[in-house]
Amino acid sequence: MSRNGRSLCEDAFDRVAKEDIQVIVLNMGLPDLDGYGLAKQLRANTRTEYLLLMALTG
Repeated sequence: MSRNGRSLCEDAFDRVAKEDIQVIVLNMGLPDLDGYGLAKQLRANTRTEYLLLMALTG
């Protein structure tokens, strides 16, 4: 959890939607939301659907 009680994924998603980001490297094994779920959220949002997503697995 981040300091304000939100998950790190929620904070990251909000930041991506507000800033001029073109590429995101997704960790497919995130603790509070896996990379697949975050990718699905990014694709569903008109502000982030265009981003290049790279999957990182371990």
